[in-house]
Amino acid sequence: MHRKLLFSLLGAALLLVGCNHNPKSIADLKNATEADSMMYYFGEMQAANYWMDAETDTLLRTKEAREAFIRGFRDAMELDEDDSAYNKGLQLGIRLALRLREFNRRYDIKLSEKVLAASLEAHLESDTCVNIAEAQQGFYNIKDRYEFATAGKELTSAKKSLEIESRDKGFTEINDTLYAKDVTPRGSQPAFKFGDRLAVEITVSTVDGKEITTRQFPDSITLGEGRVPKVVQLGILSMSDGQTRQFMTTPRTLFGRRFANYSLLYNEPVIFTIKASLAHPPK
Repeated sequence: MHRKLLFSLLGAALLLVGCNHNPKSIADLKNATEADSMMYYFGEMQAANYWMDAETDTLLRTKEAREAFIRGFRDAMELDEDDSAYNKGLQLGIRLALRLREFNRRYDIKLSEKVLAASLEAHLESDTCVNIAEAQQGFYNIKDRYEFATAGKELTSAKKSLEIESRDKGFTEINDTLYAKDVTPRGSQPAFKFGDRLAVEITVSTVDGKEITTRQFPDSITLGEGRVPKVVQLGILSMSDGQTRQFMTTPRTLFGRRFANYSLLYNEPVIFTIKASLAHPPK
């Protein structure tokens, strides 16, 4: 298959401003030879994946970002090295270089690529197998200390942002990481309790109303079974049958360490809205 053709296909597709335009200069390749047609569609698929990523990372939409992406793609595809071990090392190096940069930004610490490479080289030059369990324990013990230290600093900042934002939006405090506001009144029904079976609708958004898509919440629960995060359960326990209520919290409180997967900052409050009713109301 022709790599140069794939370069031009992907490059042309990405450098277009919109997602629904075909590059006129290569559009006829759809009906060219079977191999070229296959490459045309494969390039189009990769461009489509890029545009989907750009929906959540708007920086990728810039022309500069697209050109940088294409340069990286070309450099990788133009490698003539036909050595599976070399290619495997190259792929690992690229993945770890990106992870180190993210770690440096996340924890505000400079990790040494030279130490990493020296350790890898030393352990590969020896014919002795590495004790993976011992290595993992050492690595994650240290990483967890960085995580806990950073999380403590972030939580302090996140609580302050939450306090300010909740006050501005008219929420009342339940605790220092959870604030609430009624959408519909509670009425005279008693509050939910552990053991209640409920039908629930839970949605999440940023404070400016942008919906956050998540599949983490079921549509029916039994309170106390642990199927929802503790902060959600605490919110539900403040509600009664048929009520709808909004809650504001920190991203880490709601999503744990995975909050960054939703393109959220640690000190950017989120709102989750709950509509809850008894699955089997008393007759």
